[in-house]
Amino acid sequence: MCVCVCVCSLPFSNVSEVTSKIAVAWKEVSEAERNKLVEAYRVDKEAYVLKYEEYMKTVTPKQLSTMKRLKKDIRQKKERRYENKRGRLEKEEHGKPRAPGNAFFLFWMSLDQGELRRKEFLKEAARKWSSLGEEDQRPFFERADKLREQYFGELKEWEAQMAKAGNFHLIRPQHRVVYKLFQVQQDNQQED
Repeated sequence: MCVCVCVCSLPFSNVSEVTSKIAVAWKEVSEAERNKLVEAYRVDKEAYVLKYEEYMKTVTPKQLSTMKRLKKDIRQKKERRYENKRGRLEKEEHGKPRAPGNAFFLFWMSLDQGELRRKEFLKEAARKWSSLGEEDQRPFFERADKLREQYFGELKEWEAQMAKAGNFHLIRPQHRVVYKLFQVQQDNQQED
């Protein structure tokens, strides 16, 4: 009905846009129409539950354990993605320096995309990069090396600030021990 029209008219919209459009459309539906839709949903749900129960009777214990394991794996991957995103956002909030691009990235950024779509543009950039000689690529490699050195210097300063603030979870794992030891040494010196 109106909800279907709303979703079909927004095929390339993101989920939040579609949801807000559906909410607006739902508010405009009359009470009688809304009750019909709710009843149709209830009937469909009951039919689904019956089909699901019938299907579950045909599933072997081995299949059931596999299904549970897959569900658990999916849930864990989702949680890891969420934790990674939360960690990235927290690092951004604390002003973590951004890693520079490599030589190809710098070359790619120096080109004009024009009217090309991103995928075609990247293919064309890769083709051009491959056709460049070593001499033509060298400035990009040199600039990437300078930016990388600058980045690691800024990163060390940022990690030292995070260690002073006690935010060890934001520091690269291989460097946490060093900063923790350094902090313990400083604490011991202050006590003396």
